[in-house]
Amino acid sequence: MLEDRAGSIKDVADVIRAYGGRMASILSSYEKAPEGHRYVYIRMYDVNQEKMPQLKEDLKKKAKVLYIVDSRDNKREIFIR
Repeated sequence: MLEDRAGSIKDVADVIRAYGGRMASILSSYEKAPEGHRYVYIRMYDVNQEKMPQLKEDLKKKAKVLYIVDSRDNKREIFIR
């Protein structure tokens, strides 16, 4: 979940790029999002598996991370219920 302001998606994308990640798609939705926020779903790839724990921490500094799905390991992490 991101703040609904100019540049908020770029801030998160820059973190992903800093870890060598590439984005396959970005979807943004205001449906059921709290006022002043939006839900953003990013499909990324090419991130070194060993760097994922630090990437997650850095993403949490820029956004409220709700969940992460890792298709390589068929693993889901849910942070907010």
